Amino acid sequence: MIRVACVLAIFLPACGPEYEVVLVLPDAEARAAAVRAEIAVLMGACPSPVSGEDPSPTIVVKAVTWSIGREAPDIGELDSGSYGLYGRVRDVTCAVRWAGCTEELLREDGDSRIEIELERVAGPGCLPWETCDETGRCACGEAGDSCDGTVGDACCPTGCADLTEDPLNCGRCGQTCPGMECAVAACEEGQCGIDPVPLEDGTPCSDGGVCEDGRCTVSCTPGETEDRSCGSCGTQYRQCGEEGQWGVWGDCDERGDCELGGFESVECGNCGTQSRTCGATCWWSDWSSCTGEGECNPGDVDQIPCGECGTQAALCNQQCEWSEMTECGPDRETGDETCEDGNLCTDDWCDEDGTCDGEDECPEAAPVCCGSSIGCGECCGDDPSTCEGPIDPCMQWMCRDTRECYAVQAENGTDPRNACGNAICCDGTCVACCGSDVSTCGAEPRCADWACQSGSCIPAYESNWTDPENECTDPQCCDGSGNCADSCG
Repeated sequence: MIRVACVLAIFLPACGPEYEVVLVLPDAEARAAAVRAEIAVLMGACPSPVSGEDPSPTIVVKAVTWSIGREAPDIGELDSGSYGLYGRVRDVTCAVRWAGCTEELLREDGDSRIEIELERVAGPGCLPWETCDETGRCACGEAGDSCDGTVGDACCPTGCADLTEDPLNCGRCGQTCPGMECAVAACEEGQCGIDPVPLEDGTPCSDGGVCEDGRCTVSCTPGETEDRSCGSCGTQYRQCGEEGQWGVWGDCDERGDCELGGFESVECGNCGTQSRTCGATCWWSDWSSCTGEGECNPGDVDQIPCGECGTQAALCNQQCEWSEMTECGPDRETGDETCEDGNLCTDDWCDEDGTCDGEDECPEAAPVCCGSSIGCGECCGDDPSTCEGPIDPCMQWMCRDTRECYAVQAENGTDPRNACGNAICCDGTCVACCGSDVSTCGAEPRCADWACQSGSCIPAYESNWTDPENECTDPQCCDGSGNCADSCG
């Protein structure tokens, strides 16, 4: 960073304590554009806000100015106390482009380095009665005088003036103390005296008149009137009395709304400024167009997508400049960290680097992944093995196309879930047999066949005196009640 040094000494003996005051410009652009530097020592405190405006001469204790690249002058001696150290830097147009201020307690035994950090501002240029030279200096008046800006050496339209003593510029430029023509100008410490001392009677005054009792009297024709300019482009009149002497000047009939040569500036747009001046008729000019604007409005956010699911953003600072883009990450405006990695069976999130990441996680209501492009379900395809929940023994699970489980009744004569033990399903109920199917009734009893009645196996006995299946030992035969009898025939 460029550091422009200026030495400030307190009670400056040959080997006494010194303070080194250093102006610090913010960046390379400022270093390249800086032409002239100024430091003003203000009574008490810094202006608020620090906008680069000219300090009031009444609060400037001392001030120095120099061209960038040349040796900075000493500020000189100061009494111990609190001061505002106000630094400004101008560009080639003489406009104040960088300014800063720091409040310091300067002590007789102090000895240190003080840095004034400068920020970009849209400050004023030269006053209407000043001219800008090639070194960035505002020269005062037609003579091009160099005033130091203090109350004792302020720049006024008439040139450099001591506002503490000059009766034509008493306290501020253009303020004339009354009774100046025929009285000693009474400007003391910037205030017009209450009782000016009259000049000797007979002292010549304006318009060919002479002073008499502290007033300029001029012979005139009774009833004659004359006028003169006053105030903000106003006019005041006086009339010739019956004795042929001018009367006192009347009140000033001001016509304008500002003081000739006045200057105002206000903020506009994105850190820009616009200004107006008080013209020859003492009316404000129109506001100028907004100049010196930045590239954005403070607080604005510029957000762009990055990575697979992230965003990065830039913030507009108080100088209307964009900050550096942040690193890629989840949406910083909404805080949304969700994303979609293309796998329907994963729970996804956006990593800090803007990458979409995820892990297998099907919901409890659909716990099975049927493929990354299909998604989760209770079951997949025609496989109901993942279906769970209580169902009747003679019900069985099936899987719909929508990956949902549903229960259906098992076919008669089957036991697909092995839930009936030694029985089989029949019309949704576990029974020993079903319809004409007696295959589940077991081994046939002697001299009988099985019959199925209401789901139960009932023996159907062979007819008496028969043995169609040769189950009895000859000469025995079935007796009609499931037994072999000793004789048949």
